Amino acid sequence: MSNRDTNPQIVYIVQHLDWQYQDFLYGIEDEEPVRAFSDRRDAEEYRRQRDAEERTTWPEEKLARRSGDTEAFFEILAVELV
Repeated sequence: MSNRDTNPQIVYIVQHLDWQYQDFLYGIEDEEPVRAFSDRRDAEEYRRQRDAEERTTWPEEKLARRSGDTEAFFEILAVELV
């Protein structure tokens, strides 16, 4: 058994959630990869920073009309490399 079998490599990809207006609400149209990390804590810190930056560009009335997770502009996707 190789070291790769016992310790899988995981990459954490921060994705931008593209909110688009649809029938009175904003919904997620697309998820675009932005940056990849080997450490989840680094990915989480980057995601928090980018969320805070993005939130400042949205007026409160637009934030209230979003569906789904209304806090997230970015999310983290964990991918195991094989």
